[in-house]
Amino acid sequence: MLSYPYLFSNNFLPYKDFVIPYTPLLVVILSFVFNIFGFSTEVLKILTWVILLINDLIIFLILKQISKKDLLNLFILAIYIFLSSFLDGNMLWVDNTTVTPTLLFSYFGIIWIKEKKLSNFFMTAFFLSLTILIKQIAIVYLGFFIIFCLSLRKIDLKEILIFFAGLLIPIFLFFMYLISNNIPWEFYNWTLYYPLVFWRNFPGYVDFQITKTEIFILLFLLSLILLPLVNFKRFLDKKEPLFIILTLIAALIAVYPRFSFFHLQAALALGIILFTFIYVNIDTKYRNWLLAYVLLVILTVFFLLRNQVFSQEIRFYSPDDRKLSIDIERILQGEKKTYFLGLNSSQYVFTNTIPPKPWIEGFLWYMESPGVQDLFIEGLENEKPNFIFVKKPVNGNWFDLETYQPKGVMSYIFNNYSVSEIINGDIEVWKRKKE
Repeated sequence: MLSYPYLFSNNFLPYKDFVIPYTPLLVVILSFVFNIFGFSTEVLKILTWVILLINDLIIFLILKQISKKDLLNLFILAIYIFLSSFLDGNMLWVDNTTVTPTLLFSYFGIIWIKEKKLSNFFMTAFFLSLTILIKQIAIVYLGFFIIFCLSLRKIDLKEILIFFAGLLIPIFLFFMYLISNNIPWEFYNWTLYYPLVFWRNFPGYVDFQITKTEIFILLFLLSLILLPLVNFKRFLDKKEPLFIILTLIAALIAVYPRFSFFHLQAALALGIILFTFIYVNIDTKYRNWLLAYVLLVILTVFFLLRNQVFSQEIRFYSPDDRKLSIDIERILQGEKKTYFLGLNSSQYVFTNTIPPKPWIEGFLWYMESPGVQDLFIEGLENEKPNFIFVKKPVNGNWFDLETYQPKGVMSYIFNNYSVSEIINGDIEVWKRKKE
């Protein structure tokens, strides 16, 4: 998550000068942080740990609203930290970052249900708005929150106005930014129109292929909540757990368009909160059995994922990535403008380079959208970078991430560039032909 804020900090407008398929709040925040502390993987790692610690603190505060026993709350928090660590929670990406405002939305929502203070209702809506501004699919939370509100007593006009003030103030400021930069149409295309109309039809974009191990773990985790709920239906009459249940359902829907455990981090946090509601409300004679089952789940997750977790390098930021950046800098000899096709976009940060505008990463669903390759080629022709770095495709289906190459872009490269050398064994260095 380096390239988006890096380009934003280099005067690239989102949606117009570089493609980002999400609402941009995370990019703006990261750009602010990196401009203070520098663009580096070390800063990224420290920021990730800070966010994770903030999430842990918010969860603990929510648990204190449910149980006054701090020892129990710390034990349940430890369960969450363990599961999150083994289920791809220790990284920084859009989905992981939505956890923080989602938890704050849940925290103020629970307090509002208890105390009925308008200030808490405002903050509930405010953090819901921030979640949507990090990833637009979080709007499903709004739908389920409206369903929850309809299940309550009649909400008066003043409460409705307070809620929409908290919800719409951040969104209004965001749309003012879009209008002032003349990019509302580009925002609509890249975050709504293309994903809903075109991308969902491309192979690989919607991907819910789940391994047997993932299915087993997922069912094990869901059983922690579903089995007690089946036996204690009276629990659903309480408003606070109903609010968390509906928010959890929304978080599961927000996993779209593809499954992985790091997409499930908000759902995992909400599941832990719901588990706490269940634990403190069931008969005491069942609690020891429930804790024993939790320990069984923890041991199962550890056994199934221990090799995968302890043997992983940092994704995209391995020593090989840094070695590659040294080779690229040697070839460019200080040139600022270049384009990477098939390489990780963090190489722009590592090599202190920028791509031509508009920058469009070489994903199938981006490049095969109508008119996109023509738009990108026009940018290449206008800025004419001397070098383009292309990663050789691996054998596989034409649409696989490491196999796909945009035909129009490659045709332009073939006609205007020639291979000067190969680095790293699979990176072709294309040098522009003399005119």
